[in-house]
Amino acid sequence: MSELRLTPVFEDATGGPDEPLLRPIKATATKADYDAFLISLCDYNQDTPRGTLGESIQRLADEEQCVISGGLIASKDEFLLVPGCCCGLEGWTEWKGIKPGADSPWLGHDPSPTIEALDQLVVLHSGGGTVSASSHTPPERLEVTYAELNAAVAEAERDLIAFMMGLHYHLREEYGPSGDKLARKIAGWFSIPLV
Repeated sequence: MSELRLTPVFEDATGGPDEPLLRPIKATATKADYDAFLISLCDYNQDTPRGTLGESIQRLADEEQCVISGGLIASKDEFLLVPGCCCGLEGWTEWKGIKPGADSPWLGHDPSPTIEALDQLVVLHSGGGTVSASSHTPPERLEVTYAELNAAVAEAERDLIAFMMGLHYHLREEYGPSGDKLARKIAGWFSIPLV
């Protein structure tokens, strides 16, 4: 039996509106990953049509708040919980410190995933609507301990921090002061510390 994994993801707009793809945010990101994140951030905040990526980065650096579709994918063995529609990466911190009796973090709708914080266990509900590659319906609920959930959240946070550090470097190198400013804004918008 595997351990619970929480994978940070964003909806990648580089494939076009007819091909939404949840792209993992990983510690070992490449320039293509950073560019896809930036293009998607611009697209989601309706800036891409107004100029080049560099111009969009300058404009976004002046914004008070930006969001991007995504969140955390929870997986263990055959169980899969995917953020639903209208879930944003900025809500990933709602997974931190879940305690008995806590409300579910916002995980989107359609398929409407939720989390139940019981006395001894956390129950993740996928909300249904997903089918595994082997063409059978995967489990729609998964019970995990608080320790397992907290360990998975900590690992997701490490991935986000490593990604953010690389993105910060990429933005500074490619776009100078406006890139540095945007990196600091992104870190704040998505509650990812710049170490």
